[in-house]
Amino acid sequence: MTARIDAGRAMDLVAKAIAEFCRTFKTPRDSAYDRFMAANGLEQKPSLDMLSNQTLKLTPEFDRRALEGMKIFFNTERGNCVACHAPPLFTDNSFHNKGTSQREYDRIHGEGTFSALSIPNALDAKRPAQKFREAPSSYKPGDVDLGHWNFVDLKTSTMRRSGESNDQFLERMIATFKTPTLRNLKYTFPYFHDGSINTLEDTLSEMVRLSELARAGRLRSADVEFAKVRLNQTDIPPLLAFLDSLNDELKKMKRPGARE
Repeated sequence: MTARIDAGRAMDLVAKAIAEFCRTFKTPRDSAYDRFMAANGLEQKPSLDMLSNQTLKLTPEFDRRALEGMKIFFNTERGNCVACHAPPLFTDNSFHNKGTSQREYDRIHGEGTFSALSIPNALDAKRPAQKFREAPSSYKPGDVDLGHWNFVDLKTSTMRRSGESNDQFLERMIATFKTPTLRNLKYTFPYFHDGSINTLEDTLSEMVRLSELARAGRLRSADVEFAKVRLNQTDIPPLLAFLDSLNDELKKMKRPGARE
């Protein structure tokens, strides 16, 4: 007879399994990017001026295409990727809304439905409410994944801005998810919180589309930094080259508990 467990216990087990999986990707920081940085004596948090105003040593593993992508990545008026994906870990360990929940919901219920969705304010929010932690479905229109909105502490969160009311803060937390590291993306597909995209090229193309919605004011509670992204399709190949430089060789990555 198959044993049954409740939803809470299932979520706990899933979280522990994912955490154990993530621990296998501890990076030795020996990627092509790390070797490029060391060869040029660059700081761990290089600026765009630093990359543009000095002669840099390139390698077959980190060529001009990767450098072009790196400049786009650090350009706060173009890629603005560095605003959330800060080196050396390429994450700020914070939470941002880049439209992935809206994308997921609107694909099922139609464009504009996420923006019209009724979401409780700070006074009547019953968090965590299961329907705000679920993948949307056609037969349950109220189900949606609002990410960190479900768990943020209105009293103690360090993400709260000075003078921000409970309602303002909670509105800003709608559909926010923790910034993933960009290291070793080669091994961590599929992408987005719902695992809906299999390739980095398609992921970047979708980020371009979503950032356009953010600038047009059509992305609900969009992160202010995401609206500053001004990429186009020609930026994708160099960005892919740069992201590839952040991959370690899997055979060199020692897994926890592995024998010498």
